[in-house]
Amino acid sequence: MDFAATLLALSGRAVCLVAYTVAGATCIGLAFLGPWLVKCLVWHPYKTSLKHLPGPKRRGLFVGDLSIFCETETSKEFSERLVNKFGRNLRIQGLGYMDDRLVTFDPVTINYILGPASDRFTKPIQMRRYIAKRTGGDTSLKAVSVSEGAVHTRLRKIMAPAFAPSTIKGLSPIFIRKANELCDAWRAALSESNPVDAPGIEISADGSVALDVHNWLGRATFDIIGLAAFGYSFDSLKDNSNELFASYMRLHEVTKEGTTLRDNLCLTAPWLERVWQTENSRAITESAKVVDRTSKMLLEQRRATAPEGDSKSILGLLLRCNHNAAPEDRLSDEELLAQIDGFLLAGADSTSIALVWGLYALSRNPKVQQALREELAELNLGGEHDFASDSGIECDYATPDPVAQFAAIDALPMLDRVVREILRLYTPVHSTLRTAEQDDIVPFTADAPPRMADGSISRAVVTGHAADGTIRTGIRVRKGEFIHLPYEGMNTARAVWGEDAHEFNPDRWLNLPSAVKNNIGLVSNLMTFSVGPHACPGSRLAIAEIKTILAHVVSSFEFDEMAKILPHNMMVVRPWVDDEWEKGHRLPLRVRAL
Repeated sequence: MDFAATLLALSGRAVCLVAYTVAGATCIGLAFLGPWLVKCLVWHPYKTSLKHLPGPKRRGLFVGDLSIFCETETSKEFSERLVNKFGRNLRIQGLGYMDDRLVTFDPVTINYILGPASDRFTKPIQMRRYIAKRTGGDTSLKAVSVSEGAVHTRLRKIMAPAFAPSTIKGLSPIFIRKANELCDAWRAALSESNPVDAPGIEISADGSVALDVHNWLGRATFDIIGLAAFGYSFDSLKDNSNELFASYMRLHEVTKEGTTLRDNLCLTAPWLERVWQTENSRAITESAKVVDRTSKMLLEQRRATAPEGDSKSILGLLLRCNHNAAPEDRLSDEELLAQIDGFLLAGADSTSIALVWGLYALSRNPKVQQALREELAELNLGGEHDFASDSGIECDYATPDPVAQFAAIDALPMLDRVVREILRLYTPVHSTLRTAEQDDIVPFTADAPPRMADGSISRAVVTGHAADGTIRTGIRVRKGEFIHLPYEGMNTARAVWGEDAHEFNPDRWLNLPSAVKNNIGLVSNLMTFSVGPHACPGSRLAIAEIKTILAHVVSSFEFDEMAKILPHNMMVVRPWVDDEWEKGHRLPLRVRAL
């Protein structure tokens, strides 16, 4: 009896101790999180002017619009409906009712945010960390693609000569070499008497061979960036077991899974990475180690052969420019390695994706494909090629004058129209995001102010002192608020590009609608390469690669569609076969050698 009473008393004390512990932890948690919760759930929704913008009906307390806005399978039509109903500047919910965000399709607003005010509207730190992790693990955030402010300005100044037109012209033999090597590999795969499944080769039930162009073109552009950027041969077209290329593909597979709650928490609090590991996070970490090790090896090799840099690769030019720069502008080794990480993965990825979607578009438009082939016939690009050992830039080429051949390819008018249309309709990067570093008033097109359903001008429109000190009428944006900039939406708006804006039509470039001239963009009024100080520095390199590879493969092969392909937006817009998600990102086509 005494024992039972004692046990009961102890149990009661244990329950009280647990209750006091939970209550204490809750109070401590509220003490730390309370002010943040009040700010997010009460103060911000009350204070923001963005809630006064027109926008879709709120769908719930913690239900946002981002999944619809970023869903590439339907986003073109969704963007059209948004603009038609609410105008060029509108509100969506991010993570819920407390997270009002500005979405702008207005070229004046976008030009301001990405142009003169780019230092006041930066990529959110979580977005920068995500990009860095998925492109090689640059934790320093000093790669040009993820840096901001004075660091970014200094990087662009040093890098500019490495992407000049003369540099691209000098690298053209590499593009031609790898394009021919790709064609040779495809001919070999298609001529096998007993074909077997292999990376990039798919055997149908009837024994016919299909080529996964997503796999092949990723390898081709990866090899090109190795030679062009570093003077180093990864040779993944011949051997895709290369350690770095395998890491590159592993990052793709991890990205395919999307972001989890754990991933988002780690982006906000990076220290969690060390204590909360998952299979995917370990794969990213291991891939980052491979990229870092390769980057250091490439830098050491280039310095050993040319300590002060040279003109034989982009890295050599970067080292030369860095050596000649003023001491205060020079890049540290950490910054140089960050650029190499970015070149290795980001430099190859978006280019290959544009090529993949380009071949898909041509497979669905056989008349365009044939017309392009007829234009290319005069260059006689088809045929077998026997190349020397792929040991670097200084090697023998089968073509008599690759620079002249590239100039001829670059001058073809229909090829130019096809490439522009690919970049317009199949924007590799769907959209981007910016956050306000301080309160500001952003301008809009003068004759298109945000209007509510009753025709009145939105209460978000104010006249006052903007962040740059000028008095301006525009939309008030508070520090910390998010702004979405839809590259795809700007490239495919029917009001700008015509009623067939969602269709593949290269001939539109013969007579563009007058509204296009008001669009903004680094190349051809397209937002594909963005605009302003953060626009893609490698746009010329990408276009040169796309033109060269497209010219060679269309001259040598015929492409036919064979499956329903859907876009998947994960950092870049990748293809996948409908109902075959488990097989990963791929785009198989029926390919016939000519």
